[in-house]
Formats: sequence, C-alpha cells, structure tokens
Amino acid sequence: MLDRYADWGWGNVDRVSRMRRVVCAFAASLLIVVVSGFSGVPGPVGNPDPGHRLLDAIRPVVKAVPGGATITRRTFDEPHWDSCDGVRSTYGWDPATVDVGFTPHGLSDAEVFGHIKTALAAQGWTIDAGTSQDGAWYWSRQVEGRDASIQLLAGDGGSDWDLQANAPPLAHPVTGC
Repeated sequence: MLDRYADWGWGNVDRVSRMRRVVCAFAASLLIVVVSGFSGVPGPVGNPDPGHRLLDAIRPVVKAVPGGATITRRTFDEPHWDSCDGVRSTYGWDPATVDVGFTPHGLSDAEVFGHIKTALAAQGWTIDAGTSQDGAWYWSRQVEGRDASIQLLAGDGGSDWDLQANAPPLAHPVTGC
C-alpha cells in the first residue's frame, strides 16, 4: 500500500526526514504567528479624554444652530483608537467630535452664518477670518490647553449645513493624517 504513495514522496521517507519536515513546518508556523503578532494594531495608550472633559467642552456648539432649523444629524463622539493609513506607527486617539447637520428653513446663508457667528462668539470661539472662505468658515478656541476647532460648511440650495467641532485628545493623538 505504501508503494502507491511513493511518487508523492511518502513511501520511502525515513523517520529522520519526517521529523525534519515536522520541525520545519512547526518553525514556519511559529514564525508566522510571531511576525503577525508584531504587525497588528498596537494597543491604546493613555486616556484621551479623562472625565469626558473634552467632549463636554465642545458639546454646546449644538446650541449655535439657528432656531427653526431642522437638525438632521447630531453625533457626539469620544476619541477612539485609530490610524488614518493603517501603519502601526501612526495609531493614536482621534479627536473628540461633535457633528451637527441641519437644514435652515427660510433663512438666507447670511442669516445662518450671522446667527452661528454670534452664538459661537458667546461660547468663547474666535472666527479664523484668514481661513474662512465662501461657504466654509472656521473657528478656534483653547480646550484643556489644546487648540480646538470648528468647521461650518454651507448647504447648497437649502440642503444640509454641517457644523463640526473637534478637540484634540489629551494623550497620544493619531498621526499621519
């Protein structure tokens, strides 16, 4: 019966050759496990938002949306461990983020912008006049000793506007983005 498998190299294999194959297969498997273990996602480092202070500091930007507008999206995201490009060395914490989408029924772009500008100024945000452009405006402010930012994007023809605030994490920010 073993002669039948001789062409496959099983029939005339002595015990030492079999042992070498087993040892080599085991070593190759071990090498694959070790290498893949070191190339995976690194574990989170530090606490990016102790006591939710960052998210709590930017949460009030939702109140800047004009009255009468319909809020179509509202998210409050704590920092999460991420990498923009999947490279091990760029992993870190994303910023705390508040994102609001809204439709400003019956208000002109100038009225929406004027309302939001006033509301954000009352919350301590400063408009970045040099970086604001037609249809996109930016604000900044210090939150926990870091530069937080807001971006407002105008809707097109009555469609959703987007107001997004970000506060950088207090520990190990993501890099490479």
